[in-house]
Amino acid sequence: MSFSKVNVTGTKPLGAGQWLKLEQLDYIDGHGTQRSWERCVRKNTAAPLADAVDLQVFLKTPSETFMLFVVQYRPAIENYALEFPSGLIDSGETPLHAARRELREETGFDVPESSIHLGEQPVCYEPGLTNSTCFMGHVTIEMDDISKLPTPQLEEDEWSLRTVVLPIKDMMQHLTEWQTRCVVDSRVYSFALGLAATRSYP
Repeated sequence: MSFSKVNVTGTKPLGAGQWLKLEQLDYIDGHGTQRSWERCVRKNTAAPLADAVDLQVFLKTPSETFMLFVVQYRPAIENYALEFPSGLIDSGETPLHAARRELREETGFDVPESSIHLGEQPVCYEPGLTNSTCFMGHVTIEMDDISKLPTPQLEEDEWSLRTVVLPIKDMMQHLTEWQTRCVVDSRVYSFALGLAATRSYP
């Protein structure tokens, strides 16, 4: 499939805060029409490589496999959110190093970089709103006792963050129960939908 060429002609700042800025992007579409779009842009990240890393963390015991999530208060939605462990890539930091660091900080698990598998290309979050992107990956950690989780090494602004362990089996059912307490991140929900679809469409 081919795509028509789009030419970006410039950007214009519309506002800025400590972490984000709003700008107008002007472009000419594939039919030669001049258009504009407003977008939110992160500041102080490793972009344009990518802004962040997201990790799917599997905890494998001799009898069952679980997934490790985090729950934290998100002021933008005025609620708590159930998410994959994630975080911004610091300037000068590789995505793999950021993934290991964020895993250690948010969950307490310190694993070698060789055990973390990141996608080769970044993916977008909400392309109608922002140009923010992330590398998504996964890591499998073998455990004997799921109740003995390490202590996260949280930063001061992660005051609300806590870890949540859910079984892979019947994941959608578990997420539906959590939706009575918080908002489930769309990436987590999509992952659970994919798991359910594999049973319907083998």
